[in-house]
Amino acid sequence: SSLCRSQAAVRAAEARLAITQSGAKQGEIAAQQAEIERLEAQRQGDIAAQRATVDRLQSEWRNAETEFARYQSLYQQGAISASERDSRRLTLETAQKSVQEAEAVLARIQSTSPAQLNQARAELARIEEVRPVDVNADRVEVDRAIAAMNRAKAELDQAYVRIPTRLAGQTAEAFTVLEIHTRAGEVVSDQGIMDIGQTQQMYAVAEVYQSDISKVQPGQSVTITSDSIPGELTGTVERIDAQVRRQQVINTDPTTNTDARVIEVHIALDAASSQKAAHFTNLQVTTVIEQ
Repeated sequence: SSLCRSQAAVRAAEARLAITQSGAKQGEIAAQQAEIERLEAQRQGDIAAQRATVDRLQSEWRNAETEFARYQSLYQQGAISASERDSRRLTLETAQKSVQEAEAVLARIQSTSPAQLNQARAELARIEEVRPVDVNADRVEVDRAIAAMNRAKAELDQAYVRIPTRLAGQTAEAFTVLEIHTRAGEVVSDQGIMDIGQTQQMYAVAEVYQSDISKVQPGQSVTITSDSIPGELTGTVERIDAQVRRQQVINTDPTTNTDARVIEVHIALDAASSQKAAHFTNLQVTTVIEQ
């Protein structure tokens, strides 16, 4: 139903808000920290490798200095030619330049963090941060879902049919549904939605000929019988109408007058008889009013 779907949407929105408020999962943070440690270890390895390169080139430079000094002495003694001495000078200068270049690379590695490591650190900061704008956005979604749920509740509440808490001087609990004319999802018929009745106190309406009405008084005992109810029902005359009517109940005896003038007499059944007759609303009965 619409209400069930809206309730599920509220639960989902509240779950998203809780996740946002609590921040990233510890496993996600740990994984990013491990990535930073890996990149840092790689950086330290690069530094160590470059430092080893510098040390090797410095050693070669020192050897070139020693070799050039020896060749310079031999040249001064006339033992070697100038070209041989110049060759050793070139080797010395090349070794010196190689050391300078290697030291520059080492200094650059030491002073500058790789872009990949910087990005990893920024990602860790983003994961650990609980941004107010994200919390507010999720809270708005929760409020919107709650509003939709409340609308669904109101619409569902309007679909219910209720009787007043008191009707005809009786509480709603005293009434019983006698017949349903319109079911859920149907258009309300001309007969309405349902018939309800107060069956704790049942009444019988007797049609008494106008010629006999003088013999009837409130308080007289009445015996009531019907083919549908075993035994006899008992009651008391409660009220006599003041209006003469045409006879409504037709006797099956063809010799009876079917166009007689009658007065309706209202009979209140006692508690035991009311209980027996509670499921027989509009039942045709025969009444005997005791004189």
